[in-house]
Amino acid sequence: MKRKLWAFENRALRILVAPGGGHIAALHLKNGARGKVSPNPLWTPPWHSIEPSAYKPKRDDRAYGGAPEGRLLASILGHNLALDSFGAPSEAEIRAGGLTHGEAGVVLWKRGKTRRGSASFSAKLPGSQLTVKREITFHDDLPMARVRTVVRNLGKQDRPIAWAEHVSFGPPFLSPHTEFSLPARRAMVHPGELGEDAHLDAGREFVWPLAPLRHGPLAAARNAAGNRVGGARLDAASQDMQFMPRAKRATSFTAQLLETPSDLAWFTATNPKIDLAVGYLFRRSDFPWVGIWDEKLSRSAPPWKRRTLVRGIEFSTTPLPGPKRDIVTQGKLFGMPTFRWIDALGEIETVFVLYAGRANATELPDHALRFLNLNGD
Repeated sequence: MKRKLWAFENRALRILVAPGGGHIAALHLKNGARGKVSPNPLWTPPWHSIEPSAYKPKRDDRAYGGAPEGRLLASILGHNLALDSFGAPSEAEIRAGGLTHGEAGVVLWKRGKTRRGSASFSAKLPGSQLTVKREITFHDDLPMARVRTVVRNLGKQDRPIAWAEHVSFGPPFLSPHTEFSLPARRAMVHPGELGEDAHLDAGREFVWPLAPLRHGPLAAARNAAGNRVGGARLDAASQDMQFMPRAKRATSFTAQLLETPSDLAWFTATNPKIDLAVGYLFRRSDFPWVGIWDEKLSRSAPPWKRRTLVRGIEFSTTPLPGPKRDIVTQGKLFGMPTFRWIDALGEIETVFVLYAGRANATELPDHALRFLNLNGD
């Protein structure tokens, strides 16, 4: 991979950001297991990565799949910002040049002024008539950073938007040992057809973390093999969503409604084998949903070619990816809105904190909460 990357860091954590698409491409804990720099827990696709500005449809569509997602797939790295749409565009939008997950992940971001402990970068989204600015501020000493994002509407009409912080994890961090935790109860399997390796029962509601497996004895046997919670074998009809699927090939998407006693929401991912944990904290009023996307050696079309292992943990305004018209028409799921408004000539601001640490660094979440400044302390 030969991509331009900006490096931002403090004494404990290093973050790499790609100007092409604004992706948070990598996180590195500087003092990881055995005092070494930790491996990047975020997803680096197994195919050749190019700058989105270098994408040429006649040359690259065959390798990366073409419209509407080829340009994004050719350049996606790690944590992608999906704005102001989440998922594939409609047929009419595709004809008009619409892109999967919107423009933010493929436009060129410009670096702003860098101050001690913080840096900023911004982009214009001409098709959406939006501007977006990110500011990363590091903790003075600890391996954590606060990311403040401001989205401004340049249009003179109120606008419905979908906004997802699309955090994707990959090997070597992502493995059968990696455990994911988040505060959810009500959840739903994506109702659409995701292919022959879709291992969950489409459209079914469930109680997190036990998702219903697809009907049929062959599917149940294939997907439930070796599936355990805490050493005890699960019912053959369920998958524990705290872990990756056990099947040889699998693909799925589930929507989880976050439920917390306060406005604080979070998720963590921990791999004890490499002694590394990653966490994100954010406001539930900004992002009430977490989508979980699993792709395990399933997609055969370019550039996937059944060689990709990735899990997306996507904290979002929107439970299920799809065309904007469908998201707005749905309106609510479990009584919670499925999109957010931005006023004419108005702006929205969100903040999240990300951190990395040793698997047993139990004090980091408390420090991250204070750094988020949720309670004003």
